[in-house]
Amino acid sequence: MKHKGQLALGALLALSLIWAYRIAHPPPGEPSPGGDTITIWDLPPRDIVRVTYRDGKKEVILEPDWKERDGAPYIWVKSRLPKPRRRRRPVKEAPLASVEFKGNPQAEKVIEFFAKAKARRMIGRLKALKAADFGFPSKERWVEITLGGGRPARRLELGRNLFGNSGTYVHTPHDGGVYLMPARRFRQFSRASTAWIDRRVLSLSPHAAARAEISFGGRSVTLWRLAGQGQWARSSDAAGGQKTAGEVMRRLGTLRVLDYPPAAPKGASAIEAPQLEIRFFGKGKDVPIETLSVFMGKGNAFQARSFHTRKKVNIRKQQVRLLMQKIRELFRET
Repeated sequence: MKHKGQLALGALLALSLIWAYRIAHPPPGEPSPGGDTITIWDLPPRDIVRVTYRDGKKEVILEPDWKERDGAPYIWVKSRLPKPRRRRRPVKEAPLASVEFKGNPQAEKVIEFFAKAKARRMIGRLKALKAADFGFPSKERWVEITLGGGRPARRLELGRNLFGNSGTYVHTPHDGGVYLMPARRFRQFSRASTAWIDRRVLSLSPHAAARAEISFGGRSVTLWRLAGQGQWARSSDAAGGQKTAGEVMRRLGTLRVLDYPPAAPKGASAIEAPQLEIRFFGKGKDVPIETLSVFMGKGNAFQARSFHTRKKVNIRKQQVRLLMQKIRELFRET
């Protein structure tokens, strides 16, 4: 009896392995090109004006601006995804939340990948395959690459996932191809609203500037970076760094973005004087390489805007208060 049970278990295991292999390696409609990595298309990243991911009502849009001064694109991300849940409680369907923010280098990598989209293998042409076996036609899930210059967009229609979610079948309508791509390339869109937000307030470390002009509370002061690492003083020819000046610049480097608030309604007044304003200059330069303006937001919160953020962002209240405290000390020492 025990022997028969072992035989039955072995047979089930063998069948499951055969089934898994058939899912991962379906019979192709035509021979696949050689190699493990197949190029679906190869586009210059700078030709891309938008990447759109859609899964039913869920949506993520990346819009790069390639005119950024440091060479890296300014990527504006718009997402409509389920709200992140803090507690692990079962929810039938989490409500969708629409947010917009500046994307970080991870968002840039997404654009670069879909510019040069690659697959693990080519399965064949959809017209020669049993489309339903691969999850097609698929109208609810897709990734679309919008190109400049009026050129036609490129689209990946997403079919079903492999067993274990290791791969996703995709269909390219422009040529009818069916490919197997890594599923993680599409799963990452579900984390866009938290994983892709750029938390930096400044585009550079404050210590990369040669001088900083600070205006606060009707007073102003210029700090100069000395030869010593992290040393700053109120005079360019000071014998040594001043502790409070160095502390002000160090705290500037700790500022982080909490989130990007919704855009102000049309017609709202855009004129608002900042409480704190700082301009950073390079060596021998009269044009600032970075600026920082800090505003009082709602509920004693603080907002900031810089060359890097372009728009107002919410920042941590405690970080700003500590920074302002050190600037007041700096003025008392003057």
